[in-house]
Amino acid sequence: MTTELPQNRSRPPSPYVASTSHNRSRQPPPPKNRHSAVAITLALVGLALALVPLVGPDFLLVLILGIAFGVLGVVFAAAALAKYRKTGVGNNSVAIVAIILSVAAVGLCVTWFARAEMTSGATGLHIPAVSGDRHTVEFSVTSTGGATVRYGNINDQRIASSMPSTDAWTSKASYNNGTYHLTLSADNTSASLSNTITCSLTIDGNKVSANTGTTIALCTANVG
Repeated sequence: MTTELPQNRSRPPSPYVASTSHNRSRQPPPPKNRHSAVAITLALVGLALALVPLVGPDFLLVLILGIAFGVLGVVFAAAALAKYRKTGVGNNSVAIVAIILSVAAVGLCVTWFARAEMTSGATGLHIPAVSGDRHTVEFSVTSTGGATVRYGNINDQRIASSMPSTDAWTSKASYNNGTYHLTLSADNTSASLSNTITCSLTIDGNKVSANTGTTIALCTANVG
């Protein structure tokens, strides 16, 4: 008995298919909303400028630049949100964060301006001292027989009395910016008294002027 083999049996298809990925064209990158990136950058710069007064002098130009960057950050963030609503391109959360940071930067700068305005007197020298000012001034007088004391800025003088004592009479002042001609004088309350009068001016803990006399003592200093 013979077994016939089937003729023209077709070969089963191979499970492996040649890759055609090399024939596929590269897809273009998704569109980006560049307004969001610009907005967040401007907001961060504005916020950094607004924080400068915390670590150093509150320069007027720095605060102006902080406000300018903050306002531009809001403008670009608004443009990014408008583009997102119209086209759906980008991430609106970035624009929202940029608006929050920009508003915070502008608010901080305006707060620094308001604070400087509230603490600024007619001469800029605050007597008595104001908490938060960067520079401190101490007027000091000793008089064994008592003395009349005049102190302050040359354009803003105060009068006080130093009682007969070896203990020092003191008064403190403060200022932020500006140039001042500080004066401190103590003169004898009576010409018949034997007196020793000593005055001194101290700026930020450093004695800048001192004088001693029997009838009058005068201390002056230019600061700023």
